[in-house]
Amino acid sequence: MGLATVTFRRCIQNSKDAGSNEKHVASRIYFDLELDGHHHTDICVDVKHPSGKTSPLEVSLPHGYTGPGEFEELRDAAAAYYKKITGNIARSGKPAANNLIVQDEAVKFEV
Repeated sequence: MGLATVTFRRCIQNSKDAGSNEKHVASRIYFDLELDGHHHTDICVDVKHPSGKTSPLEVSLPHGYTGPGEFEELRDAAAAYYKKITGNIARSGKPAANNLIVQDEAVKFEV
């Protein structure tokens, strides 16, 4: 078992690259990962939910990282980060396309 540190960096909300369409808002969250002394940068996950609703949230597996890790913990952390940074934007309907939100937040968990 080791300790993973995920530092969320930014979110591109309502991104067509992440899969946004008329029915769903898809956003891409970028983060850095430190695991077992190795630093991985600019990894991302996609978060998707129905337009005008904040749940259910679907969080993808990470893009840009193929090493070991506990993805359930990462999914939970990414979902919590998304809810925190989007707040009223997500609840008020469909946000502007490619809405950039920059906010660093670090979380740690056992892997």
